Amino acid sequence: KKLILLATISCVAVFTTFLFSCQKDACGNVKCQHGGTCANGLCKCPTGYEGNSCESRLSDKFVGTYIGADCDDTATYTLSAASNTTVNLRVPGLPGSMHASVSGNALAFSKQTIDDGAGNYYSVEGNGTLNGNSLSLILIAVEVSSGDQQTCAFNGSK
Repeated sequence: KKLILLATISCVAVFTTFLFSCQKDACGNVKCQHGGTCANGLCKCPTGYEGNSCESRLSDKFVGTYIGADCDDTATYTLSAASNTTVNLRVPGLPGSMHASVSGNALAFSKQTIDDGAGNYYSVEGNGTLNGNSLSLILIAVEVSSGDQQTCAFNGSK
């Protein structure tokens, strides 16, 4: 009996070794870019990259000129990439740009002070989303000297 049991266990062990050693590596042909790692045949991208192979900078999809309407009527807003996870927003009538972090299809403008070029300073913050080629933003500006607040929405397309 012991010999039959030992032979059975040995056969199962040999069969299991062959079975599992012949399984194809799911990541064998997967090439993840920009430091991405493969798990179960899919790339896990590092912060700031996306795509099947981590081939695209997250901020690149936001880059462009958007034409639409804001609280002052027709407007053209321009977004440029500052890094993999941040963009700069140029708003008409303002000499500088505002900075936003990006995550997925969302933008977040942390509180920042901007100058309107005429000596007036504003504390601005807000958020936005990108849906295909359409950009929606909500910006809240508070004039530093008076405390007057204005909320402005922008909706535009590339």
